[in-house]
Amino acid sequence: MQFVNNRPDIPEKPLQAHEEGRVVFFCGAGISFPAKLPGFGKLVWDLYNVVGVTPNAAQKQALKSNQFDTAVSLLEAVNPTNEW
Repeated sequence: MQFVNNRPDIPEKPLQAHEEGRVVFFCGAGISFPAKLPGFGKLVWDLYNVVGVTPNAAQKQALKSNQFDTAVSLLEAVNPTNEW
């Protein structure tokens, strides 16, 4: 089965196993791009916007350096209870 045109064909057996809860698919970075979904960087920027936090100097540096895991960690450090 093809989910996206001109992409790999996924055999029925693994798909059936997934439906039955017997397998989990782990996909790497970039899997969302053919579906036109945002990348991790955009999601992190959106997270800052949604919670209404203007990035401080350290957060800006992490974001500009594409260190998005660090940017999320720095955001969590600002509000460890996650009470947005």
